[in-house]
Amino acid sequence: MQGSTKNDGKLCLYEPGYYWTNYRVMRFREWVRLTGGYFRGGLAYLQRASRQPDVPVWQPALRSETICRRADLPERFWKATESSRREIESLGFSECSYNGLPRDLNQSFSEGGRVLYVDTRRNTIAQAIHRWAENSPEPIESVSTVFTLGVGDRTVHYTNHQYIFDLPPRQKYVTMPSASPSDLYARLQGDLKHGSEPPRHFSDLEGIYRFFDDAAIEVFHDGVDRGLFVPMSDDDVAAAKAQRAY
Repeated sequence: MQGSTKNDGKLCLYEPGYYWTNYRVMRFREWVRLTGGYFRGGLAYLQRASRQPDVPVWQPALRSETICRRADLPERFWKATESSRREIESLGFSECSYNGLPRDLNQSFSEGGRVLYVDTRRNTIAQAIHRWAENSPEPIESVSTVFTLGVGDRTVHYTNHQYIFDLPPRQKYVTMPSASPSDLYARLQGDLKHGSEPPRHFSDLEGIYRFFDDAAIEVFHDGVDRGLFVPMSDDDVAAAKAQRAY
């Protein structure tokens, strides 16, 4: 079923809503990234048929739907990202927008968000990201940096965070675990010097969000097509909301 366009961008071919994550169709390399190693990833891959769908989240995860005010981001966010934000700013980037967390139906309490930055040439977007979630027995916290640019019809992300799922063919992660923002940006600049196409120019904030929303819709389409994202029934959504409220 067709959804709607956002910011006059890419057409969403599937109905927006809450979707399960179906672990049973995850690829071997995705299990390796999730578990942190080939041995544990291999065991998890062999046992994937026993895993039930989980992690109910709203799809597609359009960035334009999570825009918030600077003051809406929690104090924990500002403390956790202070160092990475200072370093991003020292590279010539300026704050341009703010995002809260995407919608989900997970039972644990979570908070966080991201600050978006753009460079003086307006062709590279930087993000300082933080998420904190209650989890037994210990909370889970992540702080990461991502630099993103568009080259031709491709989207390239340079990040120090290990993302789990494969991206669609026109998107790519350059993952540098534990790298500083300066290291990530140096790698990006080096790759640009050896590239044949100039990066896309973002003339305004609307164009930045259109760019991210189009990428999110591509991820959503790819996930639905391969069975990774499975739509929740109305009864599933109601039960998850009731359990979360309880």
